[in-house]
Amino acid sequence: MIELLFNEDLYKKEFDNLKSKGASRKGLLDKSYVNEGITLRWVLYNQNLVIKESISQLKNKTYETPTAIEKKVLLDKKQRSLFYFDWHERILQGVVAQAMNEILENKFSDSLNSYRKGRGTFNTLGLISKYLQDLDYSSDVFVIKKDIKSYGDNIIHEKLFEILRSKLDMDDYFFEVLKKMI
Repeated sequence: MIELLFNEDLYKKEFDNLKSKGASRKGLLDKSYVNEGITLRWVLYNQNLVIKESISQLKNKTYETPTAIEKKVLLDKKQRSLFYFDWHERILQGVVAQAMNEILENKFSDSLNSYRKGRGTFNTLGLISKYLQDLDYSSDVFVIKKDIKSYGDNIIHEKLFEILRSKLDMDDYFFEVLKKMI
């Protein structure tokens, strides 16, 4: 996996995603600051410099994952905390996600469609449709859609990290960077 984190093409894909988001949201490029005085427009204009610096820090093991920024918002009449990272961190997180997806894709069930590139609602509906067509309708069939409240908050992270550690070939430094991102 480590070699994938040094792949400039993965970074360029993330920058392309960022450019399309910036183009679709008026003023985002000049109002979003990465650091004091450095706008998102500057980061996009200097993407090669940002990519080379990110890769250099990873290769030299000097990269430090910053603490997420907390923002309090009112959702459903409740005060909630949202956590987010600066844009350059989100670029690296996207690269890590691409690398992990490339490594883990063949280990996922074909029935798993959430958060997978090229899959989604229509794939899931297709699987359900095929399943229902193949059923013997001698008895009633019920379909229940259920959303598990706070599912992500209830994942036992240490168990998740154990599983990831067994699937990903990386040293302690990179694994700690990954854990902090998660």
